Amino acid sequence: MIKVFNPTDTDYTSNGEVILLPTKCRVFNADNGEFKLEITSPIKYSPYLVNNNIITTPTPSGMQPFRIYDVKRKHSSIDVKARHITYDSLNYVIADKNIVNNTCQYALNRVNGGTDTRSPFSVYSDITERHNYRCVRKSLKEAIDTIAERWGGHIVRNGFRISVLQSIGVDNGITIEYGKNLKSLTADYDFSNVCTKILPVGKDGQLLDSLYISSSTQYDIPFTKVVSFTQEVERDYYPSDEAYIAALKLDLRQQAQAYLDKYCVPNVNYTLNGKPETVSDIGDIIRVYDKTLGIDITTQVISYEFDAITESYKSLQFGNFQKTLGDLIGVITYQVKQSL
Repeated sequence: MIKVFNPTDTDYTSNGEVILLPTKCRVFNADNGEFKLEITSPIKYSPYLVNNNIITTPTPSGMQPFRIYDVKRKHSSIDVKARHITYDSLNYVIADKNIVNNTCQYALNRVNGGTDTRSPFSVYSDITERHNYRCVRKSLKEAIDTIAERWGGHIVRNGFRISVLQSIGVDNGITIEYGKNLKSLTADYDFSNVCTKILPVGKDGQLLDSLYISSSTQYDIPFTKVVSFTQEVERDYYPSDEAYIAALKLDLRQQAQAYLDKYCVPNVNYTLNGKPETVSDIGDIIRVYDKTLGIDITTQVISYEFDAITESYKSLQFGNFQKTLGDLIGVITYQVKQSL
C-alpha cells in the first residue's frame, strides 16, 4: 500500500492523507549511493503530491518513507521524485566536532548529537576499529558519508535509523552463468587494476629471492606490475640480520600474495533485467561463472530498481567492486549450493 503523509508526520501506521494508486512507482537504491523514489500518478492526486510531503511505499527492506522534492504536472498525470527520509540529514549542520582514535559508533553519536537543530535520527554501527575525524561545517549527511568511508562501512537506511555496518546482505545460494543462456545479463569489465604477476618491493628495496610471484589466473596477455609495499617489520625484534631479512621476505611474500589474490580478476559489474526470487536486498551474494573470462567470481548486489506496485525487481546490478565511498566491496568466498 502506497500512502501520502504530511511533511511533519513521523508515524506512518495510519492511512495518511490518501492511499495512492499510481500507474508507476519505482524505488532505486545503491550501496552507499542514492535511495530514491519515482512515481507517475493520475492528476487527481495533485493536491497531495506536493513538495515536502512524504510517500511511504514497499521496498525490499519493508515500508520506507520518501520526501517529495520534485513535482512535474502534465495534462492528465503527475510525475514525482522523492528521496529517502534520511536525506533530511542534509538540513542539519555540524559546526565543529573532533573524533580522536575512537569507534564508528562514537563518531556517529558525536555528529548526530552535535547538529544545530536536534537531529530526528538514531544511529548505529557494529564497526569497532578506531579512527580520527575532524568534522567542520558539514551537514549531517556529509559527516555520515565521511564516517562510512573512513571507517569502511555500508550505510543502511531504515526509516529514521541510519546504520553504518561492517557487512550487509545474505547468501541465498544464487549462481548465474554469464555468456550462456541469460541474454538479459550484461557485463562491464575494468582491467585497469588487473595483476597476474608481481615484482614486489619491500622495505629499503627488499626483494624476494624469486623476484616474481605469479597467479594461477592468467589471460592471453601478461599483466605484470612492480608494486611497493609498506613493511612494519623492525630489526630490534630479531636476534640477527639473517632472521630480520627472512622476516622481511616472508612479510613481503604474504602481502604480495594477498595483492595478487585481490587483483588477479578484473573489476566487473553485471546488470540483470529480471526477477531473481531469492535476492532480498543490497549486499546479497551472487556467484557468477563468467564464461568470457573463464572464472568463478563472487559478487554482491550493489544497486537495484524495484517496482513497488508489483513488489518485484526490474533490474539488479552486482559486482566485485564498489565505485562509491572507497571501494567497500572486495572478493568474498562463499559456498554456493543452488542455481538461479
